[in-house]
Amino acid sequence: MERTSALINAIKLLIKFDRIDDAQQVKTVLDTEPDRALWMALHSLKLGVTAASRDVFGYGDGGRSFVEKGKPWYEALEQQFGRIKD
Repeated sequence: MERTSALINAIKLLIKFDRIDDAQQVKTVLDTEPDRALWMALHSLKLGVTAASRDVFGYGDGGRSFVEKGKPWYEALEQQFGRIKD
């Protein structure tokens, strides 16, 4: 459920910032590689760990949820697919 909500939020942000082509690319791998889709969205948005936790994962920008949930998600995606924000 967390990943699904995060993907929805990330795609909404891509559309909000007029990144339609990027949103379409994310959608092409959504069903087969949801983790890669999430990484692609975050990479395209160039979100750091705090912004991703707040705006995509919905865990806020500090405190327990950020440390226990948001940051580990972000770090796991980076470990699997590479750096999100240069």
